Amino acid sequence: MPVSSVLSYLQNLLNGLEMPGTGTAALVCAITPPPLFSDPGIIPSCYLWAADGRESRDRPAGTMPRNTGPGTPGGWKSIVHQTQLLLLWSGSAGEAFLFTGMIDAIMAALRTTAVPALVTDPDTGIITQIADTGETITYKTAIRPVPDQQSNQYEAMFGMPLTEVIQA
Repeated sequence: MPVSSVLSYLQNLLNGLEMPGTGTAALVCAITPPPLFSDPGIIPSCYLWAADGRESRDRPAGTMPRNTGPGTPGGWKSIVHQTQLLLLWSGSAGEAFLFTGMIDAIMAALRTTAVPALVTDPDTGIITQIADTGETITYKTAIRPVPDQQSNQYEAMFGMPLTEVIQA
């Protein structure tokens, strides 16, 4: 279940990350789609999901031989997971600068984490490696008024490929 291990790795990396600003709550990360049509609130929230992926014995980590079944020795394969992180937060227009700092804090945590990182799949216990956290990160932002008309919903969608190396 490599998708589970990658998303759990990101959740553990980002959950509780300190956000900028006096009194701003720490980041809360969940492996779930965000709730629909709701005010995200003053606690910065990050929702993680895998958009798509590609498993291959080709580069960067592919080797032979192919294994013959679970638990048998084999070469290396890589899985490139296209992960998505959605950051949501509500704040006043005067607090907009805090949101840009939140984007910077998340990107700094991703680009400065140690690689390679050993990860354990929460479902199977299989240990794999993450090879390139934070090497490529994209983001898009949006601002929408919330129903109370006294604050804005700030959104940032991050895209980041993560290469997981497995023995298969």
